[in-house]
Amino acid sequence: MASNDVLRLQAEPVMPPILMLMLMLMLMLMLRRGKLPNPVVFVSVTRYSPAIGRGSDLWWIDSMAGPGRSMLYSLLSFAIILSLLEMYRGKLASSELLTIFGGFISSLLFLLLLTFIGNYQESSGTRTGWGAVVLAEIVALIAAATVHRVCITTCFLFSAGLLYEVNKLSGMMLSKNEPKGKRY
Repeated sequence: MASNDVLRLQAEPVMPPILMLMLMLMLMLMLRRGKLPNPVVFVSVTRYSPAIGRGSDLWWIDSMAGPGRSMLYSLLSFAIILSLLEMYRGKLASSELLTIFGGFISSLLFLLLLTFIGNYQESSGTRTGWGAVVLAEIVALIAAATVHRVCITTCFLFSAGLLYEVNKLSGMMLSKNEPKGKRY
């Protein structure tokens, strides 16, 4: 057999990663609009019951994830999305619309890395201000550059929009938590 006659098999994923990312985006938008309840943390509690023996139940706790858990989730999501972006960079660079979508996916990398850095700073008690934003943006732009040069521009624009929304959301949360003084 000649070297050009080698049969190459590629395994297709069960669900295309683009559909997974679109599903994640739809869930985030529904959460932001209030269509879904607040994030819920599952806690596994083991208890003993004479009727059913030793078993495990899931209990719902309505609370936000702490900085450690959020840091872990954002880092894992960052690694998964970066891997999928690199796996499908040829497909994302094949058309104009998919190139723009590649820039959007890269801006999600920016958001996840910014979340990771912010939670790390919160848990360690340090603040760098705009340094975290600049570092996360540079990493996202480098990831976008591996796909297509147009992805760099769209990543920057989508990241600016996401940063504006995160800043606005942060301002709303801070103003909600501040105690209201007496009005004269």
